[in-house]
Order: sequence, then C-alpha cells, then structure tokens
Amino acid sequence: LNRSFKYKQIESSFTQPNAQVCKKMLQWACDAAEGSKKHLLELYCGNGNFTLPLSLKFERVLATELAKSSVYAAQWNIEQNQIDNIQVARLSAEEFTQAYQGEREFRRLQEANIDIQSYDFDTVFVDP
Repeated sequence: LNRSFKYKQIESSFTQPNAQVCKKMLQWACDAAEGSKKHLLELYCGNGNFTLPLSLKFERVLATELAKSSVYAAQWNIEQNQIDNIQVARLSAEEFTQAYQGEREFRRLQEANIDIQSYDFDTVFVDP
C-alpha cells in the first residue's frame, strides 16, 4: 500500500488479529480491485480496515455493518483519514438487499442521507 491509515479499534470489536497477515490481505484486496473504478459495496466492513484502502480504487463506496460500535469506529476512521467517497450504513446483507431492490425502506439510510439507488456497484467485497 502506498499510504498509511489511522484506525480506531473499539474494545471487543472484531479486527484482523495478525498484523502481518492483515497487511498481505489488504494488499491482495487492493491488487484485486485494480481497474475497478465505479462503485464498491462492502458487506460487514467492521471498523473500515479494508474499506479505507479500497476506497482509493473506487469512485464511491457503500460499506455496511451491523454492530453500532463498529459503524462508529468506521465513521471515525473515515473522518480521521480525510476520505470523502465512503458512506457507512448500519445494515445486514439481507437488509441491504431489501433496500436496494426497493422492497423496504430503512430510516437508518434516510437519517444518514444515503440514497442507495444512486450507486452503480461493479464490485462486492465481503470481509474475510
């Protein structure tokens, strides 16, 4: 990776436990995303560990996560790293599908000012 990132990790929240393996996973994910310039959907983003570096490869990113503490950490990490092309939604994969297919509206999306229909996803990433 050509850039370092600052992360907040909330106690008892999931994180990649092995730093060296994590670095290799991040590099692999960024290499795999090379050439994908549109929009990324990341399911279960945690604190944004993959989200932040992957955001450099895409025009826009929508990252979803269920745990409120992880959503908070991801939003903090995005702000601290001055990244402006990521939106985080507190949704499960099933809820995302319902919202994206227009089957159900979520107040959480409205409150976060996220227009899920404005995305044109060309890549989906589910954290390993």
